[in-house]
Amino acid sequence: MTSVCSGPGATPNLRHLMLFDQVVRRGSVSGAARAAHLSQPAVTQAVAQVEAALGARLLHRSYSGLELTGAGRAAAQRVDRALQMLREALGAVRARSANAAYADVLRGITSTQLKALIAVVEEGAFARAARRAGRARTAVHRAARQLETSLGTELFEVTSFGVRPTREAEKLALRTRLAFAEIAQAQAEVAAVQGTGSGSTTIGAMPLARSVLLARAVLEFTAARPEHGISILDGPYESMLAALRRGSADVLVG
Repeated sequence: MTSVCSGPGATPNLRHLMLFDQVVRRGSVSGAARAAHLSQPAVTQAVAQVEAALGARLLHRSYSGLELTGAGRAAAQRVDRALQMLREALGAVRARSANAAYADVLRGITSTQLKALIAVVEEGAFARAARRAGRARTAVHRAARQLETSLGTELFEVTSFGVRPTREAEKLALRTRLAFAEIAQAQAEVAAVQGTGSGSTTIGAMPLARSVLLARAVLEFTAARPEHGISILDGPYESMLAALRRGSADVLVG
């Protein structure tokens, strides 16, 4: 399978996203701070970090309290959905273990750990995952193993071919990718509200569609929307369907 251009941008800090979500749910920084057992300045700083990552003001004060801006409304729904997807995915794994120290399964989990898991599952080995991520093998190994410890569930097993991800790890990686796709969509929708985003679409195409149908459609679309990025993945049907399911393709043509 080949890729014509790069994927989505960086994922904001999960802890910051959780605190932003709490502020939205409770309607105040003080309420979110009490729920998270943090100081109000810490919550305010977390929200500021989310705003910086998304490139927009998400909340503003009014006479009735905190209110979402247009960009904030676009982000809040996607962030809430992404966090729920992650909780369900992590909960399904942790539910089979004896480790349930936190009521919220997301506490103590980082995006670095989840990205390490995805890379190892997709590459099939720690060394290849580290090369793809441009990080030291020890860093990827540590992040993935920390996730395993936090969940209390075996995510990697030793085989005659080396250390391999388990079936549980593969399921978790798939669902995590879909959650990250929601966060990437939040970034795109916020940019659209701000009028600063060009947007992008990734198309999975079978060979015949790429040579006949897709070429004409892409030319016409890019002529009308030159600022919008188009990525094309090509390969057999099974590969394209897998890309669609894990969120690395937005649509399948062929």
